[in-house]
Amino acid sequence: CLSASRAAICKQVGLNVAQWRALAAIDRSTFVLSISDLARLLRRSRQSMHPLACGLERAGWVRFLPNQDDRRLLQMQITARGKSLVSAAEGRFNTWLLTMASDLSDHDLGKLVHTMRAIRERIARARDYV
Repeated sequence: CLSASRAAICKQVGLNVAQWRALAAIDRSTFVLSISDLARLLRRSRQSMHPLACGLERAGWVRFLPNQDDRRLLQMQITARGKSLVSAAEGRFNTWLLTMASDLSDHDLGKLVHTMRAIRERIARARDYV
């Protein structure tokens, strides 16, 4: 199962899945995210994101920055240590994915990619109804 494999990889590098998702989103962002921005991006409530963000900061994986325009807003910047964890987790996950797909033919991979795109589109459309 994909979720179980992701959780096992996270455990190997010292993260849980929620931490990995949050750190990866912060790392990929083209701008500095607030806690509310991160909550929206990950489709979670701000109230549930706040303790997660504080835990990331306590662990030294992100740094809180004051917002120049609104002192109430905390923005997050990933630290070198946080980047290292994301890189390690994603490297292990990509290796796992390659191992899973290594014996598939080009035709089978093409069908898999087509099916995954169709599933992703259906999930995106379903979110509009929730």
